[in-house]
Amino acid sequence: MAEKPESEEELVNEPSPSELRMGRRTSAAKHQLAEHATDVQKRTFARWVNAQLIRAKADMKVEEVFKDLRSGVILQRLVSALAPEAKFRREKGKARVHRISNVNAVLHFLRNDAKMKLVNIDAEDIVEGKEKLTLGLLWSLIQHYQLGADGGSSLEQKKALLAWCQECVNDYRGVQVTDLSKSWRNGLAFNALLHCHQSDIVDFDSLSADNAEENLQGAFDKAEQTFKVPQLLDPADVNVKSPDERSIMTYLVLLKTELQPLRQVAKDAPDGEAQATNDAAQDQLLQWIALENEHTAQRQAEIPARDLLALRAALKELDDEKGVLDAKEKEADQSTAEEVHGKFSGLLGSVAEYRAALKDALSAAIAADNDRVKLAKDVEELTRWANNRNEQFTQVDNLPDDWAALCKLKEEFGGHLSEARPPREIQRSEANALFDSVHSSPAMTTNESMIASIEEDKNKLEIAWTGMANQQPIYEAALNAKIESLRQDAIQKLDARREDITTWIATVSEPMSAELPTDEAQLKALMDEFQAQEVGDLLAQDGKLHETQEHTKQLGADGILDSAGAADRHQVLDASWHKLKTDRAEYWKRLSAALATAQSTRDANAKAEQLKEWMRQKRAVFGVTDFPNDAERLKSLYSQHKSQYQEGELPVHNTDRSTIIQALEQNSSTENEAARNSLSRDWQAMVEEEKIYCTALNRAMEETMAADARRQAQLNALLKWANKKCFEFTNAQEQVASGSRLLSLDQQLAKLDEFDATEKVAKKAEFDDLARDATSSPLSPLLHDVTDSWKRVNEEEAAYRSLLEADLAKQRQTAMDEQARKAALASALDAWIVQKLLDFSTAGLNGLRKADLEDRLRAFDNSYTKEEYPSRKAQFDEVRAEAGQALSDRWSALQVQHDAYRAALVAAIAERDALVSDLQSWMSQRTAELSNHNFPEDLPALERLYAAGQKFESEEARAREHQLNQIAGLCQVDADLLQPAWSSLVRTVYPQYMAALKNAVDSARSTQDLRVWAEAQPARFQTESLAGKSHQQLEALLSEVEHYEANELQEKEDLKAGIPNSAATADLNAKWRDMNTAREAYKLALLDGCTAPAESEEDEQRVAAVVGPLLLPGGDSDEVQHPPAPAAIVPAESSQDSGDGEHTPLLSNSPPGSPARRNSKPADEAQGCSCCVIL
Repeated sequence: MAEKPESEEELVNEPSPSELRMGRRTSAAKHQLAEHATDVQKRTFARWVNAQLIRAKADMKVEEVFKDLRSGVILQRLVSALAPEAKFRREKGKARVHRISNVNAVLHFLRNDAKMKLVNIDAEDIVEGKEKLTLGLLWSLIQHYQLGADGGSSLEQKKALLAWCQECVNDYRGVQVTDLSKSWRNGLAFNALLHCHQSDIVDFDSLSADNAEENLQGAFDKAEQTFKVPQLLDPADVNVKSPDERSIMTYLVLLKTELQPLRQVAKDAPDGEAQATNDAAQDQLLQWIALENEHTAQRQAEIPARDLLALRAALKELDDEKGVLDAKEKEADQSTAEEVHGKFSGLLGSVAEYRAALKDALSAAIAADNDRVKLAKDVEELTRWANNRNEQFTQVDNLPDDWAALCKLKEEFGGHLSEARPPREIQRSEANALFDSVHSSPAMTTNESMIASIEEDKNKLEIAWTGMANQQPIYEAALNAKIESLRQDAIQKLDARREDITTWIATVSEPMSAELPTDEAQLKALMDEFQAQEVGDLLAQDGKLHETQEHTKQLGADGILDSAGAADRHQVLDASWHKLKTDRAEYWKRLSAALATAQSTRDANAKAEQLKEWMRQKRAVFGVTDFPNDAERLKSLYSQHKSQYQEGELPVHNTDRSTIIQALEQNSSTENEAARNSLSRDWQAMVEEEKIYCTALNRAMEETMAADARRQAQLNALLKWANKKCFEFTNAQEQVASGSRLLSLDQQLAKLDEFDATEKVAKKAEFDDLARDATSSPLSPLLHDVTDSWKRVNEEEAAYRSLLEADLAKQRQTAMDEQARKAALASALDAWIVQKLLDFSTAGLNGLRKADLEDRLRAFDNSYTKEEYPSRKAQFDEVRAEAGQALSDRWSALQVQHDAYRAALVAAIAERDALVSDLQSWMSQRTAELSNHNFPEDLPALERLYAAGQKFESEEARAREHQLNQIAGLCQVDADLLQPAWSSLVRTVYPQYMAALKNAVDSARSTQDLRVWAEAQPARFQTESLAGKSHQQLEALLSEVEHYEANELQEKEDLKAGIPNSAATADLNAKWRDMNTAREAYKLALLDGCTAPAESEEDEQRVAAVVGPLLLPGGDSDEVQHPPAPAAIVPAESSQDSGDGEHTPLLSNSPPGSPARRNSKPADEAQGCSCCVIL
C-alpha cells in the first residue's frame, strides 16, 4: 500500500500554481481557503451524487456526503449508475467490517476494471468519513466518468472544457473566460453560455456585472428549467474572491453534456444533404458491424490455444474496445433503420458471448496457475526454512558468550525439535503431494520450462532438508558444552565483584572513627565530602551492590548457582552494607552537631561586633557635651535620651549582650574568652560615659534655668523702669500743658537730651542684650511686653519733646528772630533728608518678591507722598533762602532719589509682570503652533520642521522652564497659574505634534523611496533584450518574473498600501503605472517567445510546464508542475529595493467593462499557437 500523504489537504483543491508562485498566501489564508473549498465541494458533490442517483432511478439520497457514503451502499449504487457493467455484492450488516467490504469492492472495481488512478485512498478512509479523501474519491469519479468521457489526461480535459466555454462565450460583451474559477464570479459567463445555445431564454443585454448573485441565480434557474441541469452551485459560493474550481468544472461538464448536442444540431447541413449523409453513415456502420462479427467469431475460436497471459491480454483488449463500441452504439441509436438496430444487437450478443467464454477460460487457467504458485511458494518457504536452520546449526564455533542468549538458543533448539520441525514435516509431505498433482496437470503438460523449474526447486528442497538433519546433533552437543563453560566464568566474576564492594566498604568506614575538627570550614568540607560520596561513590557502589545482588539472584534463577550458595552470598553482602549505612548516619549526626556549634559561635561573634559598633556610636554621642543654651531644648534632649536610650535601646542590647556571652561561654576557647572580656569592658565604659553625659546635661539644664531667672528679673526691672518713665513723661506733659513747671523749657530740654545720651542709651544696650538672649526662651512674652513698653517710652518722650519744643518756640517767638527759627527748622529738615536718602536706597530691590515690592510701593504712595513729603516740602520752601546751597542740593538729591526709588519699584514689579506675560504669550503661541498638524507634503520641509521640533525640546523648552522656575522664585502665585498650561504644552501637545510629524516624515520618505524605485523598474524590463534568446532562456526569465512579482514587487505593494493618499502620491501612482506597463509588456513578450513553435518535443513539453500554469491558473497541482523560482529576475547590478503598488496580473481578472476587458479580442481573432489563442 502506498504511503499516506503528510496532509489530507493534498487531495482537495490545492491553491493554484500561479498562487503558489506568487507566494501571497499566509498559512492562515491557505487554511481558510482550504476550509472554504471543502464546504463548497461538500455541497456541490452531494448534489452531483443525487443527480446521478436520480438519473439511475435509485431510491436513495445523500444528505451529508461524508456520513452517507461511509456504509459503501450509496457509493456502490453511484458507481453502478456511472458504469453499468459494475456489479457489486452488498454486505447486509452495518458493522465496520461490512462497510469496509462494501467500499473495498468499489475501490477494487475502480482500480482494476475502470483503470482509475486512486492514490492514497483506502476503504478505511471512506468508512471513517475523512473529508479530504472522500472529496478526492468523488472528484476522481467526476474526472473519469464525466470530464474523461472524451479521453485524455486531466490537464487535457480541463483545456478542452475551457476551450469549449471560450468558443461559446468570449464574443459576448463583458465576458472574458480565462480560467474555470474567477472568470465565472459575476454570472455573465453562465448566462452567455445559455444564450449561445438558446437565445430566447436569456436577455443578455439587460444583465450587469454589478448584480453578480442575481445573474448567477437566474442562470442556474434557467439551466434547470430549460435543460434539466440540476443546480449544483449556490450563488454565494461562486461570488467570492477565489471560487472553487472543481465545483465549477463539475457544473460546467453537466451543462456541456446537455448543451453541446444543441449546438451541433444548429451547425448541421440542410435537410437534403443531411439525408444523404445519414445514408452513407448507415452503410458504413453496417459494414463495420459485419467486420466486427467476423473478428469476434475468429477470436472466440482461438480461446483454447491461449495461455493465461494471452487470455488476460485478450480480455483487456476487449475492455479497451468498449469506448469504440459505445460510440458506435450511440450512432446506431440515432439511426432510424431497423436493420442497423437488429444487426447491432446481434453484435452485442456475440461480444457478450465472447467475453463470457474468455472469463471461463481465464478462471480455469488461473486455478491451475494458483496451484503452481502455491507449490512454488511452499517449496521456496520450506527450502528457505531448512537452509536457515542448517546455517544456524553450522555456527558451532560462533556461539554467543552470553548466558541468556545461550539459554534462549537452548530453548529455541528445544522448540525446533518439538514445535517448529513437526509442522514443517507435514508441510513437506503436502508439497510432495501438490508436486505430483501439478506435474500431472493438463494445463502444465505443454509448458516444459515451467515443469523443469518446479523439479529444480524440489531438488533444492531435498538437499537443504538432508543437510539440516545431519547438522542438528552436532549443534546440540556444542551448545551444551558452551553453557557449562559460561557457568564457571559467571561464578568467578560474581565473587570478584563481591570482593571489590567489601574492600570499598572498609576503606570508606575508616575515616568516620576519627575525631572531628572544630573549625566551621573544615566541618563544611567534611560534610561536602560526605554528601559528594552520597551522590557519587556511595550511589555508584549502591548500584553495583544492587546489580551484584540481582546478578546473584539471576544466577540462582538461571541455574548457574544453587539456591543455598546464592542466599549465603546475598546475606553476607547485605549485612556489610547495612552496617556501613548505619555508621554513616551516626557520623552525619556528629558532623551536623559540630557544625551547629561552630555556626552558633560565629553568629555570636558577628552579633558581638554589631553590639560593639552600636556602643561606639553611643559613646561618640556621649562624648559631645557642648549643649545649647536653651532650657526647653535641653529638656527635650534629656527626654529623648531617656525614652530612646535608657528605656528603649539599652534594655534590648543588654539582653543581646547576655545572649552573646552565653553563646560564647558554651564553646569555651581562648578566642571566645577574649571576645567576652572585650565586650564586657566596652559595655562598662559605655555605661560610665553615659552617666557622665547625663550629669553634664543636668548641670547645663540647671545653669540655663538660673540664667533665665536672672534675665527675667532684669526684664521685670526694665519693664518697671519703662512704665515709670512713661508715667514721668506723661506727668511732665501735663505740667507743661498747665504751665506749672519747676524748670525752664531749656532746662527740661537739656535734661531730656541728657536722658537720651546717658540713661536711655544704657537701658537700650541692656534691652538689646536681653532681647538677643531671650528670643527663643520662655521669656519671649515678657520680652514682648518690655518691647511694647520701650516703644511707649519713645512715643511719650517724643510727645514730651515736641510739647517742650512747641512751647519753647512760642516762648522764643518774640525773643528769637526768624532766622534762628528757620535755622533750627533747616537743621531738622537736613537730618530728615539724610535719613530719607538712606531709606530710598535701591540696592536690595532686585532680590525682593513681588508682594514685598508692592507693599513698599503702597507705603511710598500713601504715607510718604501724601503725608510726609508735602509737610517737609513746605518746611523746605520756608527755609530755602536762609538755609544755603547745601540744603538745596540735599533736597534736589532727595527728589531725584525718591523718583528713582519709586521708578525702581515700578520697574521691578513691571519686570516680574513682563516675565510672566512673556512666558504666557509664548506658551499660547507654541500651543497653537504645535496643535496644527497640517504639515507640508515636501520631504525637506518636513525634515526641517522635525529638526525644529527636536530643537524646541533641547533648547527652547529648557530655557522657558528656567524662566518658569525664575517666576516661581519671584512670584509663586503667577507660577501656579502658569503651571497647567505648561504641563499641557510639554507633556501632551508637543509629544502629539512630534508623533504626527514623525508619521508624516516617514510617509514622505516612503513615497520618495518608492517613486525612485518605480522610476528605475522599467529599465529592468526591456523587451529588446529578449531578441535571440532560446526557449530555455525565456522560460528561466519568465520564472524569474514570477519570483519577482511574488517577492520584491509584493513587498513594495504592501509598503505602498500603507501610504495615505495625497498630492505627493499622484506622481508615485503615475510612476507605478509606467512600471506595471513595462513589466506586463516584458512578460507578454516572454510568453510570446515561450509559446512560439518549439524546435523539439522536449522543448514543447518544457514550454507547457512553464506556460501552462500561467494560461490556466487554478489547475490541479497534480498535473501541472512549475519550475522552482530563481533567486533574482535580472542581473544583480540592476536589482532595486522592492516597492509597493497596485499592479495588474498578466492574466487579468479585471471586472467586465474595464479597459483590460474592452480591449481583449475573441479567441478566434488571435494569432499564433493554441496557447496564444487561449491567452
